[in-house]
Amino acid sequence: MQAIRCRHCLHPRPFARLLISLLLGGWLFSPVCLPGADSGYEQQLTKARALAKENSWALAREVYAAALPLAPDADHHRWCEFWLADATWRSEGQPGWAQRENWLKLHLATYDALAQPYTTGIPRDHFWMELQSSRADLREVMQIPDHWRDRAEIADYLASQPPSEEAAQGYVAFLQKTLARPAARNQNNKTILPLVPHLANGSRVGASIEDRAWCAWQAAHFMQTEEIKATELPDRLKARAERWAAVRTLAHGTRWETVVRAEDFIWRARMGWSPDAAPGTPANIPALLAGIKEIHAAFAQEEKTDQNHQFDQELSQLEKEQGEPRLNLVMDTQFLPAAPVGFAYATAGFGRLSLSLKLLDPADWSPESATYATLPNPREGTVIREWTIDFPQSAQRVWQSELVELGSSLKPGFYSLTARGEQPVSSGEIIQYHPFIVSGIRGLSVTRSNGGGELLVYSMTDGRPVTGSAAKGIATSARQKRNASWHGTTDQEGRIALPQISASDFKLVGLIGGQPLWFRSNAGNDTREDISADVFLDRPLYRPGETVHWKIIVRERGNGRFVVPTNDRPLRLSIILDDEPLLKESTLTLNAFGTAHGEIQIPETARPGRAHLILTRADDKEPTEVAVEHGLFQVDNFVPPAVVAKIELASGGASLHPGREIVVRVNVAYFSGGPVVNAPVECHFAASPSDYRNEEIEAFQAWRKTVSANPLKSTTSVSGFAEFRLQIPAEISAGNISLECEAAVLPEGARPAHASRQFTISGLGLLIDPAGWIKPRLARPGEEILFEAVVRDGTGAPAHFEGVAQLVERQWLETWLGP
Repeated sequence: MQAIRCRHCLHPRPFARLLISLLLGGWLFSPVCLPGADSGYEQQLTKARALAKENSWALAREVYAAALPLAPDADHHRWCEFWLADATWRSEGQPGWAQRENWLKLHLATYDALAQPYTTGIPRDHFWMELQSSRADLREVMQIPDHWRDRAEIADYLASQPPSEEAAQGYVAFLQKTLARPAARNQNNKTILPLVPHLANGSRVGASIEDRAWCAWQAAHFMQTEEIKATELPDRLKARAERWAAVRTLAHGTRWETVVRAEDFIWRARMGWSPDAAPGTPANIPALLAGIKEIHAAFAQEEKTDQNHQFDQELSQLEKEQGEPRLNLVMDTQFLPAAPVGFAYATAGFGRLSLSLKLLDPADWSPESATYATLPNPREGTVIREWTIDFPQSAQRVWQSELVELGSSLKPGFYSLTARGEQPVSSGEIIQYHPFIVSGIRGLSVTRSNGGGELLVYSMTDGRPVTGSAAKGIATSARQKRNASWHGTTDQEGRIALPQISASDFKLVGLIGGQPLWFRSNAGNDTREDISADVFLDRPLYRPGETVHWKIIVRERGNGRFVVPTNDRPLRLSIILDDEPLLKESTLTLNAFGTAHGEIQIPETARPGRAHLILTRADDKEPTEVAVEHGLFQVDNFVPPAVVAKIELASGGASLHPGREIVVRVNVAYFSGGPVVNAPVECHFAASPSDYRNEEIEAFQAWRKTVSANPLKSTTSVSGFAEFRLQIPAEISAGNISLECEAAVLPEGARPAHASRQFTISGLGLLIDPAGWIKPRLARPGEEILFEAVVRDGTGAPAHFEGVAQLVERQWLETWLGP
């Protein structure tokens, strides 16, 4: 290992010992004196480090900038340049979301330039490790999961050091510091998995039993997110149990013993698994509660730490869940008049379950599952049946469940079933209330293109409309906080007008021809779906003071088709920059083709941000948004880069097919014009499954790892482009695969340029864009239905297609408008 001498130190400090101090204390807080530095330079560094230790990053940045010209040689210069880059982004804080992408690219470009020598074969060293650690911190601040990949590369570097006690201590210290980060507390984060092999390695090479036990514990903790592949759940649980048994043996007598015991206990309790219990055997709740008390007592004797507190709290939650009585009631909301009524219950900790079935008046019936405080008055309604179910094993808290059928059908009406848990083992009475209706009809709401609404009522047995039936009821809108009564008679197509209430958010209770009807509509917002607007701009990015030229094409859905809207129901258009108006709300006048155009002058004083377009109906009593276009364009004081890069698929969209070879071309040019020649280019590919079935294909997983681990390198030609070839194996796909391509260009004398492109690999090399027809549509019997779709290749471009297209039925709702 190399030795680093400090001018004011009498003895060389080995790299591993230095590494331990840097990892435990943070490199920013540990003064590193490089040989050959003059006193002025060292004084500036000492001052900058003191400021960094106080997190005074803006002041530290100024001092580093002052020290940079004093650097006596190239090695000092690169270190000071790195410290300056680190202090710069830390002092600036997180940018607004509009500036996020450009801000990150700017700082990553600085890191790429500093790391460029390592791409030419220079061995990685301490400087590379510090650079990688700072880059990881930057990505973590920006919530980019790649920071875990950066840290895994540091772990790879540390694991490759010559074996020694100090190297092992530094290796484990790095893992401990990394997994102490807040982002590592979510054990379901699969991006941490690259560190699991290092934890397993640390459990073998750790310098102390404490270090080895900690590594084994963390490896078992994070491996729970990706269990050993097995066909049966018992095999996976057995493998997990064996793994944790080995960890408990290793942790015995260490400070991790209780916390390891607690986590092992918790997963077994959650899964209800025991190696000695026969399949289907109920959990021994009294024994489980006794085990929790034992671990609580062990934690009470130990030093209070965040980890101890976390698992102690989880045990308390488990104790509350298992120690208190529980009751669940499951029941359908609607039953047919000729069908028996049934329900299921599941309970533990109660000696008796009292049940009450009532027939309610429509005004007293609520479609929501009520809490105890909002249950109907017990005197309301007519009792149909009351009975009890006894549980003699309640003291053992045995979980008991049963499917119950009442044995006979009920007449149409509004009902409720109430279940009350009595004689609990511990305090706490539980009441479950479930409303339901017995009816042979259902409803479907329809929003017409003129803004009105109606209800379609149909029979559940034959799907025919319920015609000529007297109807009455109440509609409730939670969004508008009001009720509206309605009445009338269904027409020959089973339709009845809805009250003047939000058609996208209401609940309806009523009677149609003497049969109960409950209907709920919740579109999630008040935006109507009968308007489609496409906006076209001359470019997506503008500076303050520039002019935006826009054009809009508007279509309205009518009778299941898009038509040119008329101006008798005018639209109003507004464009805002974040929360500042660029174009105040004004009437949008469409021509005979349903289009309009205009321009917006961006003020010189406009702050950077993204613009949004909003369309509203002008004739509504309460103007309603009918279309919203987020991120219409961006306003920023951008500085054009000296070099720009663009990725093209030279082999064409047809090559995005298993068994084919794709050719990616990276075009690199100066912003002022002309190709960039002999510039190094590095191309990274990353494959991810768009279809869950690909996760089970071993060939895909192997190819995926190979692709991500082996970036391709080249240089630009005299035409300014570099080509990269990637073979797609024939056996990798059971569905679509997303292939992301990222290129980094490192031109001499200019900042690095980046480009990215995403492709889709599919079985036929083609994709279907449904163009909006996947939403429900109304049709009359015998009516011809036209489905429009766009066939695209894996680049997203329209592709030529001849042949037979098969319509796969995803959902078919048979609601007939005619006889």
